[in-house]
Amino acid sequence: MAIMLCLSGCTKRELEDRYFPLAVEVHKEEEGYRIEYALPNMGEETGQKKGGEEESEQEEKDTKEESAVGKTIEEAAKAYAAYVDKYIDSGHTKAIILGPEMLEDANTRKEMLTYFESHTSFARSISVFVYDDEGEESLVTKTASSIDSLGTYLQDLIKNNPDKKGVGTTLGDLLNFWHNNEEEVTIPQVHLKKDKPVVDGEVVFISSP
Repeated sequence: MAIMLCLSGCTKRELEDRYFPLAVEVHKEEEGYRIEYALPNMGEETGQKKGGEEESEQEEKDTKEESAVGKTIEEAAKAYAAYVDKYIDSGHTKAIILGPEMLEDANTRKEMLTYFESHTSFARSISVFVYDDEGEESLVTKTASSIDSLGTYLQDLIKNNPDKKGVGTTLGDLLNFWHNNEEEVTIPQVHLKKDKPVVDGEVVFISSP
């Protein structure tokens, strides 16, 4: 019985020391790559409790509006991790959001796909979307006050549009496309409409010659 209680306590402590982003957004800029995470309400998504409701809401808002830049996606992710107070655990991520510039050249595509493939905490079933921030705020930041859980919201868009072209593309689909030298894969494109994301187009991801 003592062993069981210890294991239970240790697991709870681990959860309290982690953030579980439900969406991750990556863009390429002049100075490198910018990464941003959408963090959920821990109590709702994982059963984890924070110190108080008011504190939880403030922490969620603050973290959602932060991003980090690095010469590589790996460096950007490490820079982000350096200024948050908990470990970033991507095991619950439901959506990957990419700027269209992430698909424009072979080196950028390789950087992006290599990063997500090498970090096995990102499940192959994660949905992938394209969002053009037009050099302004990210989708994560723009929806921070209007969407409680961006990753879940985007995943629900897929469930509600099963026949729409491009909807349902996953990280696994992109990796298969890359490794199998497939000609193209279609990725759903997201825009904002009345402060809410909508899937209203698609981007064709074409294999490099």
